[in-house]
Amino acid sequence: MDDVSIKVHVINHYLDTETTAPTLRIAIAHSVPGFSTGVGSSRTVLGVRPYGASGRSFHGYGLVVEIDDHGGGEPFGRYNTRHVDIPEHLEAFDVWEELNDIEGGLRYFAQDKIDDPNFHQGIIDRGVEYVEAVNQVLIYDPKAKIDLDESLEEIFDGAYWAPWMRSLPVHAPHVDIQNVEIVEREQETLLLRFEYYFADLSGLSVHNRELEFVDLVRGRWKVRTGRYSALRGLCPAFNGWQLPQVYADLQRALDDGRVVEKPLTSTST
Repeated sequence: MDDVSIKVHVINHYLDTETTAPTLRIAIAHSVPGFSTGVGSSRTVLGVRPYGASGRSFHGYGLVVEIDDHGGGEPFGRYNTRHVDIPEHLEAFDVWEELNDIEGGLRYFAQDKIDDPNFHQGIIDRGVEYVEAVNQVLIYDPKAKIDLDESLEEIFDGAYWAPWMRSLPVHAPHVDIQNVEIVEREQETLLLRFEYYFADLSGLSVHNRELEFVDLVRGRWKVRTGRYSALRGLCPAFNGWQLPQVYADLQRALDDGRVVEKPLTSTST
C-alpha cells in the first residue's frame, strides 16, 4: 500500500521526517502533522499548500521534499485518480494562526471602517480571505467547529453582514459518491477508491476519483476522518463543508455492503 517514500525538511528549522503513503500527495500531507510541536505547540494544526504569488507567506514554513527513488516510487497511474501536479515550492502553515490574523483584519474593517466608502472593497476582500481561512481550518483540523453565521454576527458587531460576504459556501454542492472499491488491503487498514460528482459554485460539473483510508476499530471498519485522512491534504478535492457529507456517505457504503473488492496489480491503471 505504501508506494511512495519521502523525506521532508523544514527550511531554517532542524526538522525532518520520513513518510510512506500510497501517493506522493498523501505522503506530503501525512508528514506535516509531525512538525506541529517543532514549530509551534501540541495544539498547533498545520496545513500544506503551494507558495503564493508573492512567495512564502509570513507565517509559512518552507518545505523541501525528497523522493526516495530506491523505494520503487508510485507506479504511474496505479490508482487512476484525480491528477494533481505537485508544486516545486510548498509551505506548511498554522491554520488557526492565519484564521485569527485574517479575522482581526476583517473585524477592524467591519467595525471601524464600514461607514467609509473608501474601505468597502477592503471589507469584501477581507471577507473572501476569511471564508477561505475558515475552509482551511475545517480541512486540516477535524475537531474544528465553526458556525459562520454566528462568527460573522460577532465580527460585524451585529451589523448586517450578508452584502459584504461574496464567497460564502451557503450551499456547498452536494457530492454524489459512486462505485466505492477496496483497491488495497492490509490487516487493519483498507484503501478505498471512489468516484465523485458535483456541480461547483460556478455551475461547472466536477467528477473524478479519490482515495480514502478505512481502519479496523474495535471490530468495525470505519472511514478515517482524522488528520491522517487522505482527503485532508494538499490541493483537496472537497472543501471543509463538503467533507462531513463525503465521510458519511463512504461510511454508509461500507455499512450497507455497497463496496466492491478490486485489488490493483502493479500494472493497473
